[in-house]
This record gives sequence, C-alpha cells and structure tokens, in this order.
Amino acid sequence: MSSTSESFIHYYPNQYKALVRGLDSQRRQGLMCDVVIKVRGTEFKAHSAVLAACSDYFCSAVPSFQPGTHKTVNLPNVTPEGFEQVLDFVYTASLRLSAANVLDVLSAASYVHMHEVVRICTDFIKTRFEMKPKESSQDSGEASSRTVNSNIPLESIVNALSSTAGTAGSRTTPACASSTSNSENR
Repeated sequence: MSSTSESFIHYYPNQYKALVRGLDSQRRQGLMCDVVIKVRGTEFKAHSAVLAACSDYFCSAVPSFQPGTHKTVNLPNVTPEGFEQVLDFVYTASLRLSAANVLDVLSAASYVHMHEVVRICTDFIKTRFEMKPKESSQDSGEASSRTVNSNIPLESIVNALSSTAGTAGSRTTPACASSTSNSENR
C-alpha cells in the first residue's frame, strides 16, 4: 500500500453565506442563543461567539461569563432601534440607514465598538446630509456654522465621528478575534 502526500482542498465560498444565514435564522427564532442583550426594556437574543467575533465590546464581555450561567448584557446608553440595526448587520452584513435612525445606529455601534458600522454611519452622514449655512440670529448675512437639519453643527458631528472611528485605527476585526485570524493566515 503506497502512501501519497497529495491532497485536495476545495474552496466553497457560499459556505460562509449559508452559515451566517443559518445563524441569523436561529437568532430570529431564539434557537441556540446563549446571550440576551437588554436595551431599555427590549431583549435581543444572540450567540455570544458571533458577537465576540464582531465587536471589541462583546469580545471583552464574553470571557467574563461563567459557564452554565444566564448570560445577560445591559446596554442602557443606546436605543433599541439603533442596536437592532447593529445586530442585524452582524448577522446579515446589511445595514439599513436613514436620516431618522443614523444617529441611533452610530451611537449603538460606537458603544459596542463596531468600527465598520461607525465608518459606514460616518460616510452616510458626510454624503447624505446637505451642508448649509446656519441662519444668523441677527440677520447679518453671516453664516456662523454649517448645520445638519438646522440643529446640530455638522463640523461637531464629523469631528466626533472621526475621533470615534479612529480609536481603533483601521481595524475592523476585534482584537480577540484578530490573533486567531492572523495565525490562520500563516
């Protein structure tokens, strides 16, 4: 009997899509979910491994869970609407943004350190909102600053977003997941 060192590796790119679709289906049905995220009275079920793979915040929180205990994470500083979009992005790679929800989504993404979602929201704000001069209160014809919806100075938003998005550099993979993926690429 002769031994051969030849091997065959078949790459099937659709496997990732099928895996994520299956996990999203499980999440929506509440199946095999091992963590509950509470956001202002609304509960979201999810898989802790999926969250940890996508978010520095959850990557830090997940190891602190004791095996066999009920895993609950409270997020009091974000809205359910904003977090729902972030969670949907984790499982579907699709982000639904509008003028009405972008700040809630940005806040939730920033809070849980989802750097790619922060970047997408930042780009959305920069490209979708018209920059217009703010009317001077004395009608002097001088524009004091550019605003979004005449309420929030655009420069303040863009500067805040840039500093938030820049806290992790260009990293889109959480630190705890990047060491694993780096070793796989060697």
